Parts: sequence; C-alpha cells; structure tokens
Amino acid sequence: MTDGELLDAPHLDSAPQHEPPAALEMWRLRRGDHMLICKLSDRRVGVDVLTLDATRWSVLTQRCASQAHAEFVAMSYRRTYLRQGWTEQR
Repeated sequence: MTDGELLDAPHLDSAPQHEPPAALEMWRLRRGDHMLICKLSDRRVGVDVLTLDATRWSVLTQRCASQAHAEFVAMSYRRTYLRQGWTEQR
C-alpha cells in the first residue's frame, strides 16, 4: 500500500484506541479545604507516580522504572506532605 492509499483509507485507524490503565490509589491527604491524591499508573515504559489535587489537576508527576520504585517514591512524597502539616484522609 502506498502512502497515498493510506491517506485515502478512512477505514484504517492510524493507531488502535486503548483505554488508559486503571490507576492504583496510594494515599489521600487533607489540609484545610485542600486534598491531595497519589496514584500509580502502570505504563509500557514505566510506572507514573501522579499527585493530583481534588479537582484532578496534576500537582506532581514522576515516571519510575518499576512498581517497587514508584511505591517508594509515592510513600516518600506522603512522608514529606505529612511533615508539612497534611493529614491522612480515610
């Protein structure tokens, strides 16, 4: 198939559509009216540590090579936030 034929082939998707993998929630912290949520999201090239505020805006993102490293990073962030006055949200 030539490039021209590919451009004129609407039945061929350029890339298959995939659902994003489900994120594993690690912790929730609260300070006043603010809430932070930390999730791990497994990707093909590593595991992302996502720290989001309650409105789902990304506060901090870090990609790690393994699940174990991502869990370590997530818990390190948690300890840092707890020292800054955030409390556990159960």
